[in-house]
Amino acid sequence: MSMMGNFLLVSESEIAALLKAPAEIHAFLEQRLAESPPNEYVDADKAWHILHFLLTGTAWEGEAPLNFIVRGGQEIGEEDVGYGPARALLPAAVVTLDAALEALPTAALAERYDPAQMATLEIYGASRHPQDVPSSEEVQWFTATYEEVRALVREGAKTGRGLLVWVS
Repeated sequence: MSMMGNFLLVSESEIAALLKAPAEIHAFLEQRLAESPPNEYVDADKAWHILHFLLTGTAWEGEAPLNFIVRGGQEIGEEDVGYGPARALLPAAVVTLDAALEALPTAALAERYDPAQMATLEIYGASRHPQDVPSSEEVQWFTATYEEVRALVREGAKTGRGLLVWVS
């Protein structure tokens, strides 16, 4: 089974409601994913872990706000939505994250690609052969995903929304 990274814009009141009633997360996600316009949701597919590594230089840690993919935000209870609970970033955190992502252009992110280190850290979705040089298709895949996530975060910052992050 594949591990897919997901990012969804939500209102602060929706985050508050989910934090009060975490068991509602499954129904909430099902409904919102069915109804959300494309500019409110990004399915990062398997690129989520590669992006986390490129943003933080780590497999599972890193400094805020760039560690938002696997560490940032507040867990929505203990409800497992695939691979652990969803996490919520409040609107203020999304503004901070937007500024951090804007300071890291796509080309600079791509320069951080390190196949040997990614293999050592067992980065999900990355090649397990450290001698591999990323193909132009692979670079295009993770940079396009990064640009989608950046656009989503930018939209959240502009509209005062928070962000749900989860791996399913």
